[in-house]
Amino acid sequence: MRTVIARRVGLLGLIAVAAVGTGWVLLPEAFPSMRSRPAVETRSARPPAQAATTTANPAPASQPASQAAPQPPSFDVARVGARGMLVTAGRAAPGAEVTLLEGERELGRARADARGEWVILPSEPLAPGARELALRARSPGQDPVPGRETVLLVVPEQPMAMAQDAVHGRGLGSASGAGEAAPGPMAVLLPPVSSGGTGPRLLQGAEAAGRQGLGLEVVDYDDAGAIRFAGTAAPGSTVRLYIGQEHIGDAAADASGRWQLTPQEQPSLGRHVLRLDQLTTSGTVAAR
Repeated sequence: MRTVIARRVGLLGLIAVAAVGTGWVLLPEAFPSMRSRPAVETRSARPPAQAATTTANPAPASQPASQAAPQPPSFDVARVGARGMLVTAGRAAPGAEVTLLEGERELGRARADARGEWVILPSEPLAPGARELALRARSPGQDPVPGRETVLLVVPEQPMAMAQDAVHGRGLGSASGAGEAAPGPMAVLLPPVSSGGTGPRLLQGAEAAGRQGLGLEVVDYDDAGAIRFAGTAAPGSTVRLYIGQEHIGDAAADASGRWQLTPQEQPSLGRHVLRLDQLTTSGTVAAR
């Protein structure tokens, strides 16, 4: 009996669907137990919509990261060989093109690798004298970014003994006398003035083999903010330091050939030329 009734109801439902063509409207009238289903389905559909809105909210937070300023390039190494050949290395944003500059003149360029490391070896040697090097980097699709630091290089004149050996075909290793005592190239990293008091950092100083020669190894600041110079000289000799043409103080080299000096009058901020004189006991200049 139940089977017959179910078949009749099913037949009526089929007739209703065939007559109207939209069974989902007529079936709730034929089956009252299904009237609550649309309300249940509507309530169950709301939470996913709210969850989708919640997960979409953090999306704007990622925008400032993409708009952040690119990493400025920086120096890690700056060295000058005996013939004036320069080697520089440092860091920048991965994939950025780094340009090495002396003033407005380009010395070389390289692209930072996936770790942000780069190396530039200019093809031409540096002429003797003081050189100030800077960096500029450009990431794809962004404006160029200058480096925050500069490197002050001092390339000494070729010693006379070395020049004579080169003329006569002898190797540089055979130089003697003044050639051995001549100071080597020096490179000092100069941070910006607004760097919070951090002092310059030595990138290249006197070679280990020339510890007894006159040289400047450190230009730094002590805890009180006073500038400090340190270097090497012949043991027991006197080192006289000049900034420009101004004599700022003397220091005595100890038994190991080390000296340091904190001048009483601090130099003004800016660009200065340093000069060292090594004096004999009679006060004459033995090395410069």
